[in-house]
Amino acid sequence: MKDKDIRSLLLDGKREAKLRPAADFWADFRARAGIVDSGQACVRGASAPNRGEGQPATHRPSFITRRRVVAAAAAAALVVCAAIALTAFPARHGPAPAFNDIEFGPELKHNGVFVTTDEPTEAKILWVLTEGV
Repeated sequence: MKDKDIRSLLLDGKREAKLRPAADFWADFRARAGIVDSGQACVRGASAPNRGEGQPATHRPSFITRRRVVAAAAAAALVVCAAIALTAFPARHGPAPAFNDIEFGPELKHNGVFVTTDEPTEAKILWVLTEGV
């Protein structure tokens, strides 16, 4: 068959689609979906036998969904409380210990000791030189 023959067969079998007015379509859609307009009540249909007049479809959240919401809220509250506690009570610490007199017993053989202070952290660093002993 040629292209023109196929097109003519397809067009011959084509039925004319009759469209209903948009207002009827949307009224039917709202009724099936349970959407209630302020001035229009929901029509009780076969698809929604348990609903009353003008009541939208409602679904209770599942038990797992409710548990997740409660767990998320509790976790968020815990994070907020921890942040408040950490910022309200800052850590108090005294000055770093100073190495004035360093003595090692005879069991630790060493060539020398070097003490330095790290400027950004103000930490004391103790180097014990044991190489070549």
